Amino acid sequence: VRRREADRSAEFPEIEAVEALTRGQLATLVGVQFERLLEEASVGGAAIITDGRDYSGYAWLVAVVQARVMEGDANYRFEPERNVTRAEFADVLMRVYGLGKASVATDPPSSQVRFSDLAPSHLSFSTASEAVSLGLLFPRERNTFRPGGQVTGVDAIASIERLRLLLNYER
Repeated sequence: VRRREADRSAEFPEIEAVEALTRGQLATLVGVQFERLLEEASVGGAAIITDGRDYSGYAWLVAVVQARVMEGDANYRFEPERNVTRAEFADVLMRVYGLGKASVATDPPSSQVRFSDLAPSHLSFSTASEAVSLGLLFPRERNTFRPGGQVTGVDAIASIERLRLLLNYER
């Protein structure tokens, strides 16, 4: 019931208009678009989130943490109002892809994309490269990835839709 209420939260229709997507908005978007997949992947038990109870999409925060699509910090803070970086967004996309890839006939491309601003030794390189190889994200000008850059609502919705198509996922 709480998830259905979160689905109708005032924030979801506004996601497309945001210039900087927040973690809470990303959790809501992923939750609404991949609810069944998150439920199947839920590791059960309680997700401890100390700072999200007042967030309108709290049920989605719990759902993405239980499915290990997003995480809190060492103090169990989810920080739903913090902006999502492109590196974090790539990680979330690839975690959702990992949950649903059994429905995809092929594995992700084995060749890694190179970026002028992200070394192969960077912690975010693998997920960024895979997300770009799969067509979920695109490099920026001059073949940069901009791992610390913002994610707009339009970009997030488009990437999530491409992921749904790639996974052949029906809500």
